[in-house]
Amino acid sequence: MNVIFNLIFARRILDALFVWHQLNQAVYYVILFGSINLVLQVLKNIFYLFSTNEKNELQKEFELFLYKKLVLCDYERIESSHFLEQKEKAGYYIGGQWGEFGKQLDIVFELFGNIIVLSGMLLLLLKLKFVFVFGNLRVLYYSEHYMKSDWMHLFLITKYSSERSLLQTATIDFIKFTVLSNNSTI
Repeated sequence: MNVIFNLIFARRILDALFVWHQLNQAVYYVILFGSINLVLQVLKNIFYLFSTNEKNELQKEFELFLYKKLVLCDYERIESSHFLEQKEKAGYYIGGQWGEFGKQLDIVFELFGNIIVLSGMLLLLLKLKFVFVFGNLRVLYYSEHYMKSDWMHLFLITKYSSERSLLQTATIDFIKFTVLSNNSTI
C-alpha cells in the first residue's frame, strides 16, 4: 500500500512540474506527500508501541503464572526416577531434542503444502492435451535443414485434426540436438 501511495504522489509531483508546468502545484503535492507520510509513520509507531506494551504485559503475567506454578510444584515427584524416565522417553518420541519438535512440524507442514501445490500443477497439466515429439528437420519441407542435414527438433503437438490429418504444433527452438542416426521421421 505504501509503495502505491508513493508512486501516485511521485507521479503527481512530476506531472505538476513537467506536464502542467505549475511549480505551486508541485510544492503543494510535496508538502501534502510529506505530511501524510509523517502522520502515517507517527500512527505506525504509536500502534507498534501499544502492541509492544501489550505483549510485554502479557509476558509478565505469564512469567508470574509460571513462577507461582514453580513454587507450588511437587519436586519430589518430578525428580523421581520414574518421572525422569518418562520425560526422557517423551523427549525422544517428539524429535530427539526438545527444541526441534517445532522445526520438524514446520518441515512436515511445508512438505504437505508442496505436495498439494505439485498435485494441483499435475492436475492442471493432465487437463491440458499436448505431447512433446522429437522430429528431424531434414524431412520438414519449410526447414532450412530440409534434405541437407539431420537436425533433431522438439515439437509441441497441441491439436490434431483426424478428418484432415493435420497437426497443430508450437515449436521449441531453444532445444536442438544433432542426430547421429539416419532416422528421417517426424
